[in-house]
Order: sequence, then structure tokens, then C-alpha cells
Amino acid sequence: MFNLQLNAYTTAISSVNKIVIKEWLRLNIFRFLRPCCYQIHPEEVFLFTLCRLATGMTQVHIVDTYFGGDKNRWVYAYPWMLRYIDTRYASVIGHQGLTRFVDDFPRFNRAIEEYVQRDHQRELVDGTMTIVPGINFMPWDVFGFIDDSIDCISTPFSGPRGDYSGAARKAEYADAQQAFYSGYVKDHGIKVETIIMPNGISTVFGPVSARRADAGVLAMGNLNEFLVELQRGRFITGAGDEVFFCAFGDSAYNLGLECIQSYYREFNRGAGLDDARARCNAAMRSVRITIEKNYGMVSTLFRICCSTEGSKIAKRSPVVLEQLRVCHLLTNCYVCLNGDQAGSTNTFNISPPSLEDYLFF
Repeated sequence: MFNLQLNAYTTAISSVNKIVIKEWLRLNIFRFLRPCCYQIHPEEVFLFTLCRLATGMTQVHIVDTYFGGDKNRWVYAYPWMLRYIDTRYASVIGHQGLTRFVDDFPRFNRAIEEYVQRDHQRELVDGTMTIVPGINFMPWDVFGFIDDSIDCISTPFSGPRGDYSGAARKAEYADAQQAFYSGYVKDHGIKVETIIMPNGISTVFGPVSARRADAGVLAMGNLNEFLVELQRGRFITGAGDEVFFCAFGDSAYNLGLECIQSYYREFNRGAGLDDARARCNAAMRSVRITIEKNYGMVSTLFRICCSTEGSKIAKRSPVVLEQLRVCHLLTNCYVCLNGDQAGSTNTFNISPPSLEDYLFF
């Protein structure tokens, strides 16, 4: 008799629980169907992004050290901010940003020519000083300098397929690692093509796979054709001749293009260059070093560019490409506010634009 009463009581309780659970699910079903949203102030996201780019620390380390709170929300907030900045200022940091400075190309050319015409004082290894004479004139109409840089990334798909002993390698590892491997630096990386102007502002194309040579990246971006069309009919001399200003690069860009120029080179092995062309090459090397210093500034300001741990391609939602472009954009913002030790006022006596003019021209 007691067991029958206990069974009836248990059945009644179970029925009541089922009714309560069904009613609760009916009232809260839309909470499960609605995507999870984190409420974060935009300034906080931007400061978090700057902190991660500048320090190169992991997101967990930054949250534990500076920001606190739930770590999971930054997994979504940080990539969102990178994509937002990259999309909004794509026409500013990309090579299409050259259209905003095309009217200054003659002024840039005069500044570069004045630099190579000046005599420069150099200190030798033994401590003595010597004078390096300038050249009489610059044989190219140069408005800026072009080069490529390689940023190393974490080896893509390097881990095992599963978390168990004897797990095989991931199926994508062979193709992915070969696609990003550069025989030049003997590492996996991404490459960005950069043009820097005498005002300290740079534009970029890419990043693309570091497997591509500099000439291959140039062909991918059609930069020469873009510069020709950008300047067609714009600059005419007094004699009626059309002038096309060019970007000057190292020997990898000696391709015979109209708006991409490089050093003089010898075509007969052992013949050598005459003294005038050798001096011209030396003068152009001394002024072209500004673009190498610009790369150094990007790496110094934003340590994440030197961190392979912070540059992973093989992720569910990778933002490595946007991350590198944003670093170059923010470097230009830094130049607008503080100047550039490698160029602008210090080297070419040309001030960078104001931050408002650069971002919202």
C-alpha cells in the first residue's frame, strides 16, 4: 500500500515538472535563438586593439594584466575592430591612396633631388669624417620609393589532426606550408608591397604569400599601369612633353617599366659602370634607405608584427592580413602626429599632413 502511494506521488511530481519545464522553454525560446551579444564600449575595444598591436601579448595576458572581465568577449571584439578599421580606411592605406597626393608628385621629386645633390658627411670606422659629394642632377623623375617586406607567420596547420597519441598530421599541411614558404628568408611568411613618399606617408598592397618574388607582387597589383593612368595628361613640360613620375626601387624592380625605376646596372659582366652612374647609384641608395627605416618603425611601434604567435593564418577566423594593414595605417597616423625620423621634415623638409587631412581628406 505504501509503495503504491509513493509511486503515485512520484508520477504526479514528474508531471508537474514536465509542465513547468515546457512553460519555461516556451517563454525563453527566443533567448536561445537570438545570437549571443557582448556589450563593449567602442573606445574600450579600440584601446584593447592598440594594446595588443603595440605589445604583441596574447589576449589572455592582456585581459589578466590590464582589462579584466570575461576573456571570451575579446575573441569577437578584437577581430571585429580590425576588420572595421581595415574596411573603413581601405582607400587610405591602399595604393589608391596615392590619388590624394598626385598633385604633390612634382614637389616630392624636387625634395628628393635636392637631397641627392647635397654633400653629406659620413663617419668612417676609424672615427675620421669624410665628405660624400652629391650628384649634379637626378636622372629619374622620382616621387617616392617602393619595396617589399616579409613578416614571418606561425607555421600553418602544423599541429596533429586530433588530440590523441599517434594522430596524423592535418590534411592541409603540405599545400598550406608550401604556399606560404619563402626560400629567401627560409621561413613561412606574408609579403606587403609599400610605397613611401617624402612626406613620410606610405601606401601598401597586400599582404600576399611570401612565396611570390617582388616582381610577382608588382604584377599582381598592376601598380605600373595604375601610376601611368593616374598621371596621364596631368604633367606637361613647357616643350609639350608629358612627364610620368615614378617609384624607385632596388634591383628587383629593374624591369624596364615606365613608372617603376631602379639603379643603373651593367649588362656586360665585368665591364662595370662608369664613375657618373656609380655615383648616381650610391646617391640613390643613401636616399632610398628611408623606406627600410619605415619598415623598422612599423616593427618598433607594433611588436605584434615581430610575433609569429600573433600571426596565425590557419584559424577559423584569421585576421592576420587586416592586422598588418592596420599596423601600417596606424604608423602613418603616428607620423602625422609626431613626424618621421627617416623622412618628412628631417630628411626632405616636407611636413606630413595633419591627422584629419590624412584620414578624412
